[in-house]
Amino acid sequence: MCGIAGYIGNKKLLPEKKNIQNCIKQMVRRGPDHQSHKIFKNKLDYLFCASRLSIIDINQRSNQPFEDDDGILIFNGEIYNHLEIKKNLTSKGIKFSTNSDTEVLLKFLNFEGEKKIDKLDGMWAFAYYSKKKKITILSRDKFGEKPLYYNFDKKNKYLIFGSNINYIKKLSKKNIKVDEDKIFNFIRSGYRSVFSSPGSFFKNIDYLKPGTNLIIDENLNIKFINYWNKSKYKPKLNNLLNATTKLKKVIKSEFKKSFRSDVPVAFLLSGGIDSSIISSVASKIKKNIKFYSFISKSKKYDESKKINKLKKNYKLNHEYILPNKKENLKMLNNFISDNGFPLMSSTYL
Repeated sequence: MCGIAGYIGNKKLLPEKKNIQNCIKQMVRRGPDHQSHKIFKNKLDYLFCASRLSIIDINQRSNQPFEDDDGILIFNGEIYNHLEIKKNLTSKGIKFSTNSDTEVLLKFLNFEGEKKIDKLDGMWAFAYYSKKKKITILSRDKFGEKPLYYNFDKKNKYLIFGSNINYIKKLSKKNIKVDEDKIFNFIRSGYRSVFSSPGSFFKNIDYLKPGTNLIIDENLNIKFINYWNKSKYKPKLNNLLNATTKLKKVIKSEFKKSFRSDVPVAFLLSGGIDSSIISSVASKIKKNIKFYSFISKSKKYDESKKINKLKKNYKLNHEYILPNKKENLKMLNNFISDNGFPLMSSTYL
């Protein structure tokens, strides 16, 4: 998990040094290993801020903003198929100086632009500036696993973005006001209403939709491109044994890519179908994995029987995390303040 934020627009509203420092200070929680920013100019003024949590190639050479002769990148997430992409790019004469998926993503964007982003496998929110095309690409992964918000002011000619609403508030020279209509809809309709309509809980701050690129040219013209849609699945008749064998093969193949890491890997084990499958496969693919479970004392939410069964069957290195009632309210306040929206369900804890 890393933090990214930035500004594109006229020089008049470019964030001041104090604003940038406050923003980066807030970003440390998302990326404690390295924080930096870069200001550059063309027809517009640009600011890219990054706070890194090192996962692949933890060397300082892979810190962000990451730049070469063709582009500049800030990136939150992980490209699971970066080794396959790197191999393909290397065969075309492209050279690399790190082992990071960050550099692979930069070289990929330099070479392909926005046209083949659907070929990326992973989770991401990134901002990329092309020095040749003089355009900026903001992109969010296919399922919206990584957050990305933006504030576009056409009248005052600027766009501010960030992986957290608070980063936008810190960089903005204008007051960000709460959207009372959004709050009313949440109270009336519940958490399912939050992402079913555009906009955040703050006026003029929106989230980039999953599977979408936002292209900004040097005149601050913006264009949204939906690069990926969920395919309509048409089931084929098959017997249970063949279907099970094929599914296991696909899951194992995909998980091998997503488990790539230069640091220890841990998993949340809830006792449900998803985390149980992940845990069983992970325990066979990767060694020295730690599993954690957030367990409630309420019988309604207690899944410890299922968790203990998995723990025993797969000999998992497992630990329970118990809620602390004295800290719950403080935790709730911190959560709301840090994310800019109410607690949707206890799963967020």
